[in-house]
Amino acid sequence: IKNKDIFNLKYYRRVLKIVIATISLSIILLNILKLSYSTYEAFNNFVKYNIFDYFKSDISFKLLSTRGLFDSGNEISAILIMLLPFNIYMVFKEKKISNYLLFVSQLIAMIILGTKTSSLGGILITITAILINLFSRIVKKCQINYRFIIVGLITSLFFFLAPVGNYLLNNQVPNYNNEDDYSLVLSNLNKEEDIVEYIKENLYYFRIDNAFTTLYPIENDIYFWRDIALGDRNVNNDYRQMKTLILNRVKVRNYNSLDNLFGMGYTINFIDLERDYVYQYYLFGILGLIVFLSPLLIVILRSYFYILRKITKVNLLQTALIAMSPLLGLMVAYISGHVLGWISPSFYLVIVISILNIYVKEKVKAK
Repeated sequence: IKNKDIFNLKYYRRVLKIVIATISLSIILLNILKLSYSTYEAFNNFVKYNIFDYFKSDISFKLLSTRGLFDSGNEISAILIMLLPFNIYMVFKEKKISNYLLFVSQLIAMIILGTKTSSLGGILITITAILINLFSRIVKKCQINYRFIIVGLITSLFFFLAPVGNYLLNNQVPNYNNEDDYSLVLSNLNKEEDIVEYIKENLYYFRIDNAFTTLYPIENDIYFWRDIALGDRNVNNDYRQMKTLILNRVKVRNYNSLDNLFGMGYTINFIDLERDYVYQYYLFGILGLIVFLSPLLIVILRSYFYILRKITKVNLLQTALIAMSPLLGLMVAYISGHVLGWISPSFYLVIVISILNIYVKEKVKAK
């Protein structure tokens, strides 16, 4: 029997307010106290800098980005991205000062976190909410929330002052395909032991991280690594592409046609590709992906179907915000990974899908 005290939007509003406040305020306060872990540092050492050091331009944004005491910056980034639309929904649903403060806290925390997904994503979601609010005024004569527009735009300015904002706006991606003698020398080597030795000695110039050759030794696949070294160095410098290339090579050399359908399994013990769906394909195969994703997609698409049927009768902004969260979760899964198969982000993905389903039953079907 469904428990009406739990399976309703009011209950989820209370719970998620506590969750958002806990995550956001801990990131902000621990940053100020310098009791936070670095977002981009694998080791759990406290940072040396905080938000007050943002105006020291000689400090890298990676040294200034912090994740509180959370285990992974990418995971908490994905969670905050999924929860922000619901946070904004609460601002429009209950125009309380506490809700505005909660929204400001989360947006600032996402910028302090410093990942591209959280910082830039937070700004884009805020702007999207403002545009939908203005559009709703045009098509449905809905009230414009000027307070949210002002608060949202002013808080968004913090992005342009923060190190991650300066980095994303001003950084130019370097071109590593400069002409030099390294490729020429390598292409003229014939003995396998010479090829291995030369690549190992010049990993930096070929833009190959030593972690990859440790994971997949050059001696095990000499001509694969030779092609990589002679190939596009911009690709070699991209961690996600390199990990995908290596894992695809492992799949090819596995010589098992069933890998396409069933994957190679967790026994391959390979590091995360930071791009969900692709990673799950190599682990579980096409059939595994279907089994894994179909329950989530069925619930989401069914909810979207009901929303489209009643689109002229529902509150356009609030409905769009609730519908946005699961979609953002699925998008982030591909862009930066760390959603599907990771306990905490997967849990919150299910939560926002559940909220969407309940919202449709309470607010859409009843219209």
